[in-house]
Amino acid sequence: MNSFRKIMEDMKFKTCSFYKPRQMAIHLTFFMAVILGLSLTGCSHQTTLQGEKPPAGVLIDVLYATDRNLTGNQAPDNYYGEDRSTMSYGTCQVRVRPDKAKSPFADHRLWKVDFGEPSSKKIQVKAIREMEKAKFFKKLSSRTTSSVDDSVLIYFHGYGRKFDRAMRTTAGLAYELNYGGAPILYSWPSKGKANAYTADRTTIDWSIPHLEAFLKESLIKTRPGTIHLLAHSLGNRALLRALENLVKKSDSDTRLSFGEIILSAPDVDRDIFIRDYAPILQKIAFRVTLYVSSIDVPLAASGRINRSPRVGNSKKGLVIVEGIQSIDATDVSTLVTGHSSYRDSPEVLSDLYYIINKRLAPENRPTLTTENDPAGRYWKIVPGSALQ
Repeated sequence: MNSFRKIMEDMKFKTCSFYKPRQMAIHLTFFMAVILGLSLTGCSHQTTLQGEKPPAGVLIDVLYATDRNLTGNQAPDNYYGEDRSTMSYGTCQVRVRPDKAKSPFADHRLWKVDFGEPSSKKIQVKAIREMEKAKFFKKLSSRTTSSVDDSVLIYFHGYGRKFDRAMRTTAGLAYELNYGGAPILYSWPSKGKANAYTADRTTIDWSIPHLEAFLKESLIKTRPGTIHLLAHSLGNRALLRALENLVKKSDSDTRLSFGEIILSAPDVDRDIFIRDYAPILQKIAFRVTLYVSSIDVPLAASGRINRSPRVGNSKKGLVIVEGIQSIDATDVSTLVTGHSSYRDSPEVLSDLYYIINKRLAPENRPTLTTENDPAGRYWKIVPGSALQ
């Protein structure tokens, strides 16, 4: 039985059969899964004063660091390419349409109104401005201290993401979460293509030293502010390796202390995570949150390609370890959104709001219900909880 059919039958979905050699079927599985995962669904919500009409667009400034190549093209959607390069820093101005928000906490009043020409795009990168490294970190420090809660949120994208798409996700998260701190994108040179998983998996390992250095300097420049980290899919692999390296190299002069570390659908070997990464995470973070789903098709495919279960695929067993808050998002996921509920599900976005903005423990968040397992306690996202 081919891989795609086996995965879908495991998840109680029906599909057709493709009579191909086993290796081709495995890769076809992954490509199809990623194409499904790139689609977005969900209902729209908007927070407004009674009788107030939201503006057509708002502008969000996002800081970024990247080791992608400069293309020489000045258009924002093609400014950075897919090849490896030295580090670049800067800021992006991103336009977001309030009428397309999914989270009930999204509020246009936190942002600058865009009085430009109306756009049909949900989120649009309008301008990119490069900065020297010293100026970037000076601005980062200034943004942190002037923010509502002295914090920054660094987002690490996953496989198959070009720079502009990762930037749109970062701005979208900042808007959906009504985040008052400084949003930052760290973008590694993903090819942004469904058939380049192997290349992306190698490249993200190449980026780890750059990410490690960026995190170390960010910790120094933002003190005494708080750094929150949010990684998705393959981005978790680089983040976890970088954090592990920082812990190994830390000394009395380097204080490793992060706020919320959020791991969404990690494309990471389950056994390696439990053995190597879980023990160190609880030592360096205020709290660690893990979002998983049992209908995550891309991670099911990745497990077959890598010959090992992935942390984010709870179909192969929910990871429950001390010091990590495991959250099952299956009940608010679909075949399309199972890999991207952190940006597609109103309920998960609401839970992220309570984590990052309110710093609430799982037992105090209305989005969750407690579940018991022989290995310990975990939580489930409650369908419809975003509407409370």
